[in-house]
Amino acid sequence: MYKLNSHSSSIIKQACELDVEIVVKKVFKNITYQGSNLWYQLEKRALLAMHAQKPFPKLLAVDDDNFILFTNYCGESITKEKTVPINWRDQLTEIITILNKQ
Repeated sequence: MYKLNSHSSSIIKQACELDVEIVVKKVFKNITYQGSNLWYQLEKRALLAMHAQKPFPKLLAVDDDNFILFTNYCGESITKEKTVPINWRDQLTEIITILNKQ
């Protein structure tokens, strides 16, 4: 994660109309299937499909050559060690519905 200075944050705010203080850089291992990094492509497509949903991360930039995605920070990821929301099934159903429309 990268903490942005106020100048960088204001540039993103003007370009994306989004308040961003922290940028997450997600690097996918260079594991390809039929010439493409499948996990990278799937996550990129999901982020693009969910761009208008809250509190889903917003895709800020991509590096297709190196399989890197840059998003805003939306909090900690849910793991089995953390408490999941009570309505997680409803949230999952909503996400699947939106992705299936794409």
